[in-house]
Amino acid sequence: MSTPRFDGSDFTRIQAWALEHVEVLAEEYGGVKLRLGRSVCPIHGGDNPEAFSVKNGKGWHCFTGDCGSGDGIGLVALLTNRKRLEVLRELAPRAGVFLDTSSPAPRQFVKSPAVSPPSAPRVKDAPPPAWWEAELAALRAEGMVPASPAVVHTSLSHHLTLGDRGAAYLAGRGLDPDAARAYGFRSLETAVEWSALRAFLAESYLPVEQTVAGVAAIPLTGRAVLVLPYRTADGTGWDGIRLRSLEGKEYRSLKDFTLPMPFNAPALSRADEVHLVEGEMNAYTLHTYGLAALGLDGAKKWRPEWTAALRPVARLVAWYDDDPAGNDGRRKLAETLNEAFGYDWLARRGRSVTIAKSDGCKDANDLHQRGKLAPLLERAEWRTK
Repeated sequence: MSTPRFDGSDFTRIQAWALEHVEVLAEEYGGVKLRLGRSVCPIHGGDNPEAFSVKNGKGWHCFTGDCGSGDGIGLVALLTNRKRLEVLRELAPRAGVFLDTSSPAPRQFVKSPAVSPPSAPRVKDAPPPAWWEAELAALRAEGMVPASPAVVHTSLSHHLTLGDRGAAYLAGRGLDPDAARAYGFRSLETAVEWSALRAFLAESYLPVEQTVAGVAAIPLTGRAVLVLPYRTADGTGWDGIRLRSLEGKEYRSLKDFTLPMPFNAPALSRADEVHLVEGEMNAYTLHTYGLAALGLDGAKKWRPEWTAALRPVARLVAWYDDDPAGNDGRRKLAETLNEAFGYDWLARRGRSVTIAKSDGCKDANDLHQRGKLAPLLERAEWRTK
């Protein structure tokens, strides 16, 4: 049986329909009876009839659990433990979208001849490795193609390596490349690696599905990059990736795809004390000192839907630079936590570390490289306030 295919704006049409009918979907898939747009939460349960709010055209929100908020597609996916793509396909007819079930023409891959013509220069790079073919065969056997973002990114972690340039970059920041490799850091440094990645992504998704899955925006430029692993909360796989150029300073996020949690999400399992810092390298640096640290891809990048995961934390230590962006980030986080948990929670559990410019350092990794981080952690003044 052929896999149903979308084209063009079908995703947008289905998502818009689901958002306009999110109350119906909550009752149908969650088995709840809404009263003035409120009910017990169909995701985590409980008996509070005001815990769950839903409104057509706006979405849903859980006030008492760790369920967060979202749109109609996300709600059905949570209630049925399925991928968004599966839910999109199921709801398509109700949104007036009728899928093309014809089989697409098989892709043809032209392989280079085994022996180059005598007049051609010798090719230094080997042909693209075949790991992606075996990986796709295994995914297809389990009915997992098109694959979810977590599946694709975890698959990449199994086959990519941390190359010489990536290792040198990490060593230059005072970090042990072998330990970083074990954590999940990888790099893309050669045409061979980029070729394998392109082939894997092209075959893993139908073109229009690549954007929804968060892989369409990966800049397949062929430039050397460090692959930053966003691990799942249980630490067993990857939720996604960000790329840092090894030929410049720029970072690349996956546009149109929202990373489910900050960098180093397993830190949330440490309910005694969690540190919040700007940047993956700073979070990983604190991780090497044995601290549970979450990394944001910018000082102001905390998202409200992440807040519920912080409720059990006994002490939240936020690290910010002494600059306008750091001050704005500190204020935004305090406002978010105060609104979610109340002033008492924030006063009892919230702590802050300001990296003063007088130290000649701009972040935690700078402190580490200059030998100033260990003394600061030994004093641990946030634990005595």
